[in-house]
Amino acid sequence: NVGDAFTLMNGQELPALQAIERFIGQKIPRLKLENFPYLYTALFEPETPSGKRGIGGGRTHRGYSFGRRRH
Repeated sequence: NVGDAFTLMNGQELPALQAIERFIGQKIPRLKLENFPYLYTALFEPETPSGKRGIGGGRTHRGYSFGRRRH
C-alpha cells in the first residue's frame, strides 16, 4: 500500500518527531495549515547552523534556563 500520512502536533511533541526522524533516517516535512489561527510556534522557524530551533530552555553553565533569573 502506498499513500500519504498526515499528523498534527504541537511544540511539546517535537522531541518525539525528531526521534522518529532519526529512526527513519530522513526529515519529515513540516507544513502550516492555511487559515489556522496560530498564536506562535517555533516549529516553522528556520533551523540555526547547529540544527536546533529556538524552542525550550537554553543550556547554561548551571543547568537549564527556562525564564527569568531568580536571586
